[in-house]
Amino acid sequence: MHRVHAALDDYNAAPLAQRSTIEEQLWKQFGADRSAMILDMSGFSRIVRDMGLIYYLAMVRRMQRATAPLVAAHGGTVVKYEADNLFAAFPEPRAALDCSVAIVRAFWDERLDPQDEGRRVRVSIGIDHGRMLHVPGEDYFGDCVNVAAKLGEDLAAAGQILLSERAAAMLQPQVRRGLMPVTFEVSGIVISALSLDLSDGPRGSELPDATVLF
Repeated sequence: MHRVHAALDDYNAAPLAQRSTIEEQLWKQFGADRSAMILDMSGFSRIVRDMGLIYYLAMVRRMQRATAPLVAAHGGTVVKYEADNLFAAFPEPRAALDCSVAIVRAFWDERLDPQDEGRRVRVSIGIDHGRMLHVPGEDYFGDCVNVAAKLGEDLAAAGQILLSERAAAMLQPQVRRGLMPVTFEVSGIVISALSLDLSDGPRGSELPDATVLF
């Protein structure tokens, strides 16, 4: 990130007329059209209160170990893990959606002691697509990242995958038909998205070409 920070310091110090040149250089070096996928683990407060912090941190570690190879297998890149969140980037929304379903399925397929069902990792996921500044292996920034974070961290329920309208518009029509339109109102602003609800587990899919998804 030091290159980005140095460029931003130059931007802040530069006369107004010169800032556009620095901005263009940043976009040229780090700009990319990508799908942002942001995963949030559910139940932090309850699990920590009931089972303790170490118990939850161990669950977070299981999430990290399980998701990293799935992101790579679907052509994506893990940008970072932060707290109980996964931040990943994909070339296009379908890959992000397929990976999201694979992640939910992986946690449902875990063989857990029936007496320890509380250890099952439950996640909510948000996906958006757009122009971003992507510093590989460190961080990414952009409106699509902000939207994916809002969808995955604040709006999606456990087991739910939310795609922005612009990300869903890039999917094949038969895939979009398997998603449910949903709307949310946040601080007086209406947010529209499409939802795939796997809260009961991926027992099947309404998506016509489900061979990739399940």
